[in-house]
Amino acid sequence: CIWMGRRILPIHLLKIGRFAEIKPFLRFGAFELGSRWADFFSNYLDKLIIAKWLGATALGYYNLAFTFLMLPTARLGYVVTRVAFPLFARIRHDQHQLQSFFERSSREIVLLLFPIYLAMALFSKEIVLVCFGTEWLPAAPLFIAFGLAGLVRSLCAPFPQLVKGLGKPQFWLVWMLIFSAVLCLSLICFLYQNPSAESAAWSRATAKFAVELGLLWWLAKWCKVEFGPVLGFAGKALLSLLPVVVITGLTGLMSHNFWVATISKSMVFGIGVLLTYRFGPLKAATLELLQHFTKQGMRP
Repeated sequence: CIWMGRRILPIHLLKIGRFAEIKPFLRFGAFELGSRWADFFSNYLDKLIIAKWLGATALGYYNLAFTFLMLPTARLGYVVTRVAFPLFARIRHDQHQLQSFFERSSREIVLLLFPIYLAMALFSKEIVLVCFGTEWLPAAPLFIAFGLAGLVRSLCAPFPQLVKGLGKPQFWLVWMLIFSAVLCLSLICFLYQNPSAESAAWSRATAKFAVELGLLWWLAKWCKVEFGPVLGFAGKALLSLLPVVVITGLTGLMSHNFWVATISKSMVFGIGVLLTYRFGPLKAATLELLQHFTKQGMRP
């Protein structure tokens, strides 16, 4: 490839002067690579511990629920975050715009993912039975723990793009190393008290609420943005959806027939979320989210 490319593009040996020009980019790439590996270890080191401690069967239940934890942010949250990196990079010297876009992107992710993670907790048994069968039913309680953990994961979603846009990937690397250590310590403590896959799942949910929220506040301070408004909006969204969650749970108790209960719960939850977003205190933020998706759909 190099030999053929020399006929089209001039290829020069790397000199000291040119190295000085690309050194900042190499530094950025090295920290970005390190943060990706740290993220990889935070998502897989717990599986090694569970496999060693509890065996392959427990790991299978844990990994199934963990996959559902990752899917919403990876597939749906990406719709919002994919444009965040270049925008953060463009406005990084304008503190007002930086704070404004950080809050807006966080609100959109909360509105998009909170109902999904709450549904994951509410419909844990239904998801497992319909998609995987009765032999995977022991994984259902893990869906509840990971569904609650997903609420905090939603708040974390804009931060990787924020730190890269600011040109500070080392912030995310340090943050990931600290949080990975917290996750492993929490997992070991929970497994020591109760060696089960369900306990392992709750260790991750506990670490996210007890430690990760504080670490995100700390990371936001490093990035010179305020995390308080985002946390306040997330709390308002959760309180607004809480009656829908309670009514949906009670609806499922009204019938002993699996399909009747599932369909009834689905209708109540779907209508409840729509009414909350349409007429509740989240109406203005919902309109912003719809405008965002409309603009995305109009792009070629």
